[in-house]
Amino acid sequence: MPPRPWVLSLASVTLLSATGCADLLGYDEYSARGREATAPLTDAVVDVAVDTSVQDADAGEQPIHPPPRPAGPVEPSGKGRTVWLVVDHFFLAQEVGGGSTDRPWRRIGYDVDNVCTGERESRENVGTCRRPAGADQMSLLDGDRCRDNNFGSQIIPLVSAFDSEFERTANDQVKKGASTWLLKLEDLDDGPDDPYVVGKLYRAATWWDYGASAPRFDGTDLRDVEEDSVYDGDLERPKTLFASGWLAGNVFVSGEPSKFEITLPIQSTSIRMPVVGAVVTLRLDATHDVGEAGIMGGAVPGSAIETVFRPIAELTGVCPGAPLYDSFIRSFARMMDVVTDAPNLQDTTLTCDALSIGIGVTAVRAQPPSRVVRPYVKPSICDDAGGGG
Repeated sequence: MPPRPWVLSLASVTLLSATGCADLLGYDEYSARGREATAPLTDAVVDVAVDTSVQDADAGEQPIHPPPRPAGPVEPSGKGRTVWLVVDHFFLAQEVGGGSTDRPWRRIGYDVDNVCTGERESRENVGTCRRPAGADQMSLLDGDRCRDNNFGSQIIPLVSAFDSEFERTANDQVKKGASTWLLKLEDLDDGPDDPYVVGKLYRAATWWDYGASAPRFDGTDLRDVEEDSVYDGDLERPKTLFASGWLAGNVFVSGEPSKFEITLPIQSTSIRMPVVGAVVTLRLDATHDVGEAGIMGGAVPGSAIETVFRPIAELTGVCPGAPLYDSFIRSFARMMDVVTDAPNLQDTTLTCDALSIGIGVTAVRAQPPSRVVRPYVKPSICDDAGGGG
């Protein structure tokens, strides 16, 4: 069966590389809330998410990191409130408009490995893990301000080769009520700084009346939660918990870089993506009702890449055992740029074995969910075809 177009109705991420520079943060028509189409998603974060201790290798700019925890007791204040936010747009680095020379991937993500890798450093393989055999000389290149995002620079081009508009299509589906992310912030104090904020991340189920009506994304939407994002159907036990987050300059930070799992809703498939050395940030407005310039930065272990990729490929008819599928897997091994279990995800003595990733989001207020529902899982094309691609 020939592969279908990559129309990924994803309320989150997708994976798939061709060598060369691509993009991550497809902000063509940046969002439906009236912003300039050319406004970079991360500009709002630049001034607050900076570590001034290191300089960019090429441009002399400051590397970008999440803002540190503000001073104060790391404990519940007793006066904080609970805020629910639903993601209304995802930015995955497809070329703007499907053909621009702009490279949005360079402006999303964080410097997760504390190493600034410019063209010379990538070409000469200086200061980072050893480039995998067969990898392109520019496969270690960082984005602006030392951002690590091989997901955007190496993988998104392959997706775009199948469908140059997949990101726009995906976000159109989100607006219509496709599954997306729900973020719960607990003990969130008023004001720009709070040293203790608990975050909980869920997968919102497809809109209950999908096809007949759509969510408004105006603070009134009541979304159900899919059971694969919680334990034992309990809304208080999310599988992705940020137990030690904070707010600095109205930017929520999930905590110190750590391992956690993100559930990726792509069409009717639920994909669990483990990430390491990862952090989630979201700039809130002064009222904490709107989330701008959200970033997830970290890395996906190479050992998990096929687990993530396989259900996506099967949705398109590219089945395990097919030449195209096997070609993808071999390509992924050459895209690794960081080290899974190393401090700051780097070790110059080891071969790179993880893929850096950056994802951008915006979010608006939502009502507290009350139901946990079972997601519909579409049967795999490959189960019927017995292979394909």
